Amino acid sequence: MLEVAPLTVCGIRTAVHVAGEGPDSVVFVHGNPGPLDDWEEMAVELAGVARVVAMDLPGFGRAERPRDFPYSVKAYGEFLGALLDAVGVAGRVHLVAHDFGGAWATAWAAAHRERVASVTLISAPVVPGFVWHWAARLWYTPVVNELFQLVSTRGLIKAVMRRENPRPLPEEFLARVAGYADLAQKRRVLRIYRQARDPAATFGPVAETLRAIDPPACVVWGGSDPYANPAHVDATCALFTRVERHVIEGAGHWPFVDEPNRVRAIVCDFVRRQLGFGRRGR
Repeated sequence: MLEVAPLTVCGIRTAVHVAGEGPDSVVFVHGNPGPLDDWEEMAVELAGVARVVAMDLPGFGRAERPRDFPYSVKAYGEFLGALLDAVGVAGRVHLVAHDFGGAWATAWAAAHRERVASVTLISAPVVPGFVWHWAARLWYTPVVNELFQLVSTRGLIKAVMRRENPRPLPEEFLARVAGYADLAQKRRVLRIYRQARDPAATFGPVAETLRAIDPPACVVWGGSDPYANPAHVDATCALFTRVERHVIEGAGHWPFVDEPNRVRAIVCDFVRRQLGFGRRGR
């Protein structure tokens, strides 16, 4: 397990993992359902060549689930910025993000364009033409969303994840996701998706920011992702002029769980090269 420390940012208690040294930082941003533990193996490896930072964002993992947090893309970007300031990240940043984390990380990048050294997106919706999956449509539908979350016990959450993923998910991973899924988290997830109901309005500014910054990019996607349709890979890659494209055939929404060694090698080798190091073992 990653070592984490408590941290209060913008009045919200959360947890952060900081390790390694270097002028550049690798910042890992989880999505829904998170938490920072998703990044354990990558964070450990990259801490040997850079400073790494991973966190639980409001509503997820060990973080508080405050009612008065906006739960918008903009709010998450601002929270991320305050957290990075709090842990002393001041130089160039290599962003590694999964799922909604891609939009949240880009919201931070929009205000710090000169500091974005590279971007790695893993099954991350960041294009205005994105089509929401069935669960998201339930989450943003009035009345239905509340009923769905109320009946979503931990056992049901694990059962749905098992059914939807093309490969068996480790019990440890399922237990971690279900363990953090208290009623407060489920209600905050509803707020996230209600505000993101219109992908064009939500992800249009995200896409424009990434086009404008145009950093070196690595796009990794599960070839059988039931939540972030791999049909969006080409549009995502088209946001960048320098991009590496990796579709992991047979993997689902968590390719770093389905193919941990392969995805770790792809991401870490990409980031290492952006940092000025060669591939692993070279």
